[in-house]
Amino acid sequence: ISDLFSFEYSKDELSLEKNQLFMKYMHSLSQIIIQNKIPVVITNMIRNIDQEEIENLEKSISMFTHMKIRLSKKGAKYVGEILSPLHSKMKFSYLITKNGIVEVS
Repeated sequence: ISDLFSFEYSKDELSLEKNQLFMKYMHSLSQIIIQNKIPVVITNMIRNIDQEEIENLEKSISMFTHMKIRLSKKGAKYVGEILSPLHSKMKFSYLITKNGIVEVS
């Protein structure tokens, strides 16, 4: 979701405007979600820069996030990690099939 804003406001001098507009967008989206009781999944890109993982607009997104699920591939295995301030960290294995993501027990 944040890539759209980052592309439109890629210059450093537009950073403040990018964050303000993104926060306004997320606030409007969250109001619609709450009023209509709609569960929503938002995806966001994580980049590796100098061996450090950086999530685009992480602090702004975290203000509106109840739970994060990080999906990754370690060797031949797919691993999911659930991150939530309300629960302890949980991990699970999964497969990607023609029907979508399926948990492996």
